[in-house]
Amino acid sequence: GRAIGPVELVILRPDGQLRSIHQFASPLLDREGKPRGSVGTFLDISDLRSAERELREREQDFRRSFECAGVGKAQIDPATGRFSLVNRRLGEMLGRPPSELTGRLFVDFLPDSERDRAALMLQQLRDGRTPEASAEFQFHREPMSIMYGAASMTAACDPDGRATHIIAVIQDVTDRKLVEQELDRHRSRLEELVAARTTALGESHLQLRLSERKASHGTLCAGLGHDMGNLLLPVRLRLESMTIKGLPD
Repeated sequence: GRAIGPVELVILRPDGQLRSIHQFASPLLDREGKPRGSVGTFLDISDLRSAERELREREQDFRRSFECAGVGKAQIDPATGRFSLVNRRLGEMLGRPPSELTGRLFVDFLPDSERDRAALMLQQLRDGRTPEASAEFQFHREPMSIMYGAASMTAACDPDGRATHIIAVIQDVTDRKLVEQELDRHRSRLEELVAARTTALGESHLQLRLSERKASHGTLCAGLGHDMGNLLLPVRLRLESMTIKGLPD
């Protein structure tokens, strides 16, 4: 004598299709309150169940792609800036299991010098000022090491335009950054060597000019001495002749 439902059933139609239905039943009571029959209501929910299956499949596909991605992926709560979902690769990049990262603030893994920049980027995504943003950050990696990551973030919004969550994709660029730093050191060293060689070359040019000047002075002095000797030779010969003849002073 009680109403029942919904009871979900799967029926087979004559054309071979399977349909999902909800059945509701209410008793029909006589004057004495005893059931003498029932009224059944049937609601076709096949489209709803099909949409639910498609949604589950898409969610499973997303989970598989999320977990098996070759880059770090995370879902961040825009209101708090905390990780709500972290994949295996990001855990490996930060040296922690994903379970330890979930619930932690994104900025907790950044040095103090970069936290304001990251917080500003999250705020712009949360407020809808930009639909996506990207930047490179220096992450603390366990145990006591550094990981450079290129982070690309996208805000997922509801129909009213409010950010419901932020999807972050983080690529490990540590090797590239280390190579760039090494190149910068080599470039600085090369510039120092070039400056030192340029200074040494300038000093060599100065010494060469001084040597050329001294050589010019020597040549001038030798020429003057030779010319003076030529001028004094007749005088000396005459004086010697006078001496030989015994002339008085």
